[in-house]
Amino acid sequence: MKIDFGASIYKEEGWVTVDIDTEYKPDVVHDMDVFPYPFPDSYADTIRCSHVLEHLKNPLLTISEFQRILKTDGLLILEFPHHSRNWAGCGVFPHSHVCSIPIDIMDFFPAFKTIRFRIEWVRSPSGKSLKFWTEVANNVISDFASLNPKIADRVWCYWVGGFDNVRIEAVKLENEVATAEIVRKRKEYHLHEVIA
Repeated sequence: MKIDFGASIYKEEGWVTVDIDTEYKPDVVHDMDVFPYPFPDSYADTIRCSHVLEHLKNPLLTISEFQRILKTDGLLILEFPHHSRNWAGCGVFPHSHVCSIPIDIMDFFPAFKTIRFRIEWVRSPSGKSLKFWTEVANNVISDFASLNPKIADRVWCYWVGGFDNVRIEAVKLENEVATAEIVRKRKEYHLHEVIA
């Protein structure tokens, strides 16, 4: 089972689509700010959520729901705008951005292992290609930025005028592996002293 949350007009065969807007004729009509989502535990093999998190009130709770719905070894695909791009009108206009998503958001979810991470300087419009030199510059800048996302996030984005897109692909780990990772991160951040 593959589920696309917030698919809007971008429907693909083989994917169950979830959207609040009935105009797009989703398979499941649901407000993603309402929890829990209408799917059982360990139900989906793949979940995709492209440019939706920034419109939600609680993206952390949303990813927790994705964690609940995904099977072990299931794939989570997230895309969202980098905070360095235009955020004017946040929360003012309908369908505007409500929050900025940090590039290290998956650090909050040790049950996931990030397998691919990419920051894109220019996000090409769906189905359209960029002009040749823009494409070359985009690939060079995006490739270098993706080598060290933390530096790109804090420094590079101001040198190149910001980044358009962040794409994360992560796999849900088995419970035992996830529990070991949670313990490791608690020790790393000295959280065991606070929680114990």
